[in-house]
Amino acid sequence: MPQIINSFPAPDPTTEDAPFWEACKRGELRFQRCTGCGRFRSPPTIACRTCQSFECEWVQAFGPARLFSYTVVNISAYPGLSGDLPYIVGIVRFADMNDVGLVSNVVEATPDALRTDMELSLVWQEAAEGFLIPRFTPT
Repeated sequence: MPQIINSFPAPDPTTEDAPFWEACKRGELRFQRCTGCGRFRSPPTIACRTCQSFECEWVQAFGPARLFSYTVVNISAYPGLSGDLPYIVGIVRFADMNDVGLVSNVVEATPDALRTDMELSLVWQEAAEGFLIPRFTPT
């Protein structure tokens, strides 16, 4: 299992993303894949946007994670994160999974060290109620 960093509030799962968060509790990053057409999707949805199938499975992430885009947050919308400013929010993609993406934080990095398409490694951030939050660091 990747390393665990800092503490964080628990997410509030919905019907669509509850399997994602249950997998995260086990230290597994999983994405929804349509069993009709094979497309991965994130965020999870009831029906596939490509073929409209309601059937899906949850597949563990594979292949390298790469930074697609990022921004540096200097003013937090969440008061609990004001002590962590500035922080980096990125879109992380998995090319081997139809470029499925995840919005997450890039940690243990400075903005000037980041570049798009750089490889990232998964780390986990502890959260309340036994949740683990997927985060990424430069490889």
